[in-house]
Amino acid sequence: MLAGDIPLNNLDLERQLLGMLMILSEADDSEAVKRALGIVRPRDFTEDHRHIFNAILALDRKHLHFGLEAVYSVLDKRGRLNGSITRFDLEQMQSEGSRVLPLVPAEQAMQVRALGEYRDAIQAALEFRRFVETTTDASRIRARLKELSVTLDREALLHTVNTQTFRELMAQEFPPQVPIVEPILYAGDCVLIVGNAKAGKSVFALQLAMAIAAGGLALGAIQVDKVRPVLYLNLDDKPSRVKARANYMLAAYPDEQYPEALEFAHRWPPIDRGGEGMLIDWCERHPDGVVVIDLLERIRPVRLGGIYESDYAALGPLADMAHTYGVGVLVVHHTNKQGQGAGQDFDPAQAVSGSMAVQGAVDAWLTFHPVLQEQPDTRRVTISGRDTALSQYQVTWDDFLHGWQWEGESIQQKVTSKMPHRRQQLLDTIQEAGRPLRRKEIMERMPGTNIKQIDNLIHEMKYHKPPQIVDMGDGTYQHPSEYARTKPTGSV
Repeated sequence: MLAGDIPLNNLDLERQLLGMLMILSEADDSEAVKRALGIVRPRDFTEDHRHIFNAILALDRKHLHFGLEAVYSVLDKRGRLNGSITRFDLEQMQSEGSRVLPLVPAEQAMQVRALGEYRDAIQAALEFRRFVETTTDASRIRARLKELSVTLDREALLHTVNTQTFRELMAQEFPPQVPIVEPILYAGDCVLIVGNAKAGKSVFALQLAMAIAAGGLALGAIQVDKVRPVLYLNLDDKPSRVKARANYMLAAYPDEQYPEALEFAHRWPPIDRGGEGMLIDWCERHPDGVVVIDLLERIRPVRLGGIYESDYAALGPLADMAHTYGVGVLVVHHTNKQGQGAGQDFDPAQAVSGSMAVQGAVDAWLTFHPVLQEQPDTRRVTISGRDTALSQYQVTWDDFLHGWQWEGESIQQKVTSKMPHRRQQLLDTIQEAGRPLRRKEIMERMPGTNIKQIDNLIHEMKYHKPPQIVDMGDGTYQHPSEYARTKPTGSV
């Protein structure tokens, strides 16, 4: 007993409802049963009664009757029969349900649900008290309170529902989709970026984040709609590595552009431990913003149910947040074993790690295909979703961007060079000059480049194994084949 004299459970009420459901199922009164099943939840029952209700739900999902015999059979197969759940007990429930049958089961279900929500509220209050005892950080406390409130609101029983007629729906004007980076991300959408290890998905996500926060071109080709604030949850990499990667990428930005609107968080609590509330707080303050989460597993709630329920618990709140606040959400995620091997049989829809709830919870997913041996610096990517027809594109590694160049839908393009085209371009420049060149000379002979891009390119080539360019030691750089042809006998 808590909060005065209000009981936490009403066993008689639960038994009456379960008995009524079994009787009405045998009587083929599906409408009354469906209404009741749509109101009450398994967690609204005490433990033994919850097993009986779950058996009823299992039979209903298979479109089978759930009379006494059927429910008893399911409980027996699941090993749930014990001293408190017996055939006699089920018969007693039917008898108790028959005595209140003038009532519709939906009314009993409403009362059982109300008690379940009362217990949810008590549990939330106790959990919040425990959380407050672990921290004095006011922002974390506010975020956790907001998250618990959102969770209770999401699960609250709706006594009235605002509806609209078919004519009203047809007459309603919906605003067009607002592109953030078209065709990858739109405002109000939650999108997965999926790929196997070392596919380049984190580089892809960072490129998008920097471009959205700076304006201009994303992935070297796509015009960003406008500068937007970006929150990047870097939860799967060292900050120093992200800094080094971003420093290379900055070489492609004009002097007047800088991702000032980009902020990083290198730690973030799981969705069910304050993470959702903290994200909602950020979205409320940045309604035109973008959230990038790298990696989904780092904020996933503790797995309590099956994999389907667990996947929805991880991605459902992120999709709800995107839809409610109009922000764009990008979530980096892995492929499964089916997505590890290259070849013509690769199916991007089957390659997403997890259950079907992963794709069901989000608006779209962009999948990196496995790397092909003959095209090591090219990736095929597929975009598909609930409102998106499956489309295939190509991205190519570009050393000036230190990331991916968006090639559009030219997926038949063959890249057979063993070396990325920027590096080959630099070597061709030296070869055409007929002598070793200095950094500034290389830049002048490669229009549209700046000195930092040339420095980055030379650095990558010098420290490649084997080296792809020769440092002559006097500030000049030579083509490896030319150096091998002209080097003095006996030199190393």
